[in-house]
Amino acid sequence: MTEMTAANGLFLLILVAALGFFSANVQRLVGELRLGRLDDSRWGDLPTRLGNLLTVGIFQSKIFRDSVAGPMHALIFWGFLSSAPAPPRRSSKGSSRASATRCSSPRRSIAGTC
Repeated sequence: MTEMTAANGLFLLILVAALGFFSANVQRLVGELRLGRLDDSRWGDLPTRLGNLLTVGIFQSKIFRDSVAGPMHALIFWGFLSSAPAPPRRSSKGSSRASATRCSSPRRSIAGTC
């Protein structure tokens, strides 16, 4: 058996304190979650919700309240939105075996004809 040193005792004290704080926070968060109620009214008016998705989520209507920063933020958002579903593109130069053998000559690659 090992002896209980001061370092071990300090570690044990800090461990118990940390577990106590963690337990208190978990109990607090669970208590706050229990205050809420189950409300499934979000599925009640689906056409209105889809309209809000289009106007606020896609067309960014709330961002346009600011006349200067709004259009800039919307353009950034639409730029990300337009580039998100695109697959990575392969370059037409050097992507095939034929172009690799065709451009093997240093003279042609320097001239830029590859």
